[in-house]
Amino acid sequence: MISRRSVLKSALAPAALGFGATPPEDPTAFVNVFLGTGGHGHTFPGATVPFGMAQLSPDTYNVGWDRCSGYHISDGSIMGFSHTHLSGTGIGDMLDLLVMPGTGPIRIVPGSLERPEEGYRSRFSHDEEHAEPGYYSVFLKDYKIKAELTATERAGIHQYTFPQADDGHFMVDLAHAVLGREGAPPRVLSSDMKVTGGDTITGGRRAAIWARGRRIYFALKFSRPFLAAQLYSDDKPLAGPVQDAGARAGPARPHVPERAGRPGGQRRLRPDVGVVRDQRPGFLRRGPGERQLRFR
Repeated sequence: MISRRSVLKSALAPAALGFGATPPEDPTAFVNVFLGTGGHGHTFPGATVPFGMAQLSPDTYNVGWDRCSGYHISDGSIMGFSHTHLSGTGIGDMLDLLVMPGTGPIRIVPGSLERPEEGYRSRFSHDEEHAEPGYYSVFLKDYKIKAELTATERAGIHQYTFPQADDGHFMVDLAHAVLGREGAPPRVLSSDMKVTGGDTITGGRRAAIWARGRRIYFALKFSRPFLAAQLYSDDKPLAGPVQDAGARAGPARPHVPERAGRPGGQRRLRPDVGVVRDQRPGFLRRGPGERQLRFR
C-alpha cells in the first residue's frame, strides 16, 4: 500500500541528491527593476536599498496618474534625478530634490514632453539605459552626459561623466514636485537653500501634496568646487552674492556652473536626505562608506 510517507520520501529524493537545488550566486541578477514602469504599475527603476531613506531615480514626468512614481517607460526624455519616490501607489507625492546636469545654454524650467529642448530636460534611449538593484545609469543625449546613480541607507550618490566642454553645470530644483494637472503651480509651501564653501548646498522644503505639510532637508556635496552659483526664487534670479549665503522663498532653483578650466571628466555628488518634524539638523549622519558604491 502507498502511504503518505512514501510519497513524501520520493518527492524529496531529487532535492536530497541536489537536482536543481544549487542556489544562484547572485539572486539580484534575476531582478528586472523595470517591471511595473509601464501601464498602470506606478513603479520607479532607480537606486535604493531596503528601508533606505533615499530612492534616487530618474523622473520623466510629474503629471498624471500613470506617473505617480515620476517615471513611465513610454516617455522619451528625463527631467532629472530626484531623491524620494513612491512605488506602486495610486497617488503621487515625493520627487524631492531634483538634480539635473547639463551643458550649453542655461534653462531653469524643465520643458515639456513634446518639446524637451525648451527646458533642462534631455532625451534618452532605453537602449542606453541600464538598471539593477542598487544601480541605475543612462546616457543623456542632449548633453552627452553619462549619469550613474547608487544609494546607501541615508544618501544617494550621483556620478556624471561630462563631455569635453567648458560649459557644464547643474540645476537643483526645489520647485519640482508631483502636479495635479499640467501647468498647475507646485504645491511647495516653502523652501530654502544655502550655498557654502564652494562645493556644498544645504536646504529643505515643505510641501502639501498627498502628505500635508511634509518637510525634508538635505545636504548636497559636490566632488569638485564650482565656479559660481545663482539662486532663483519663483524663476527670478536673486540679487547679491550667494557664497556662504542663503535664500528663503517659494520654490527655489540654483544654477551651479562647473569650475572653468576643467573640461570633461567626472563629477560626483553625495546628497544626504532626512525627514524631520521640528528642528533642522546640520549634516545628517552619513550612510556606509563609498567603498560600497557600485559605479562602473
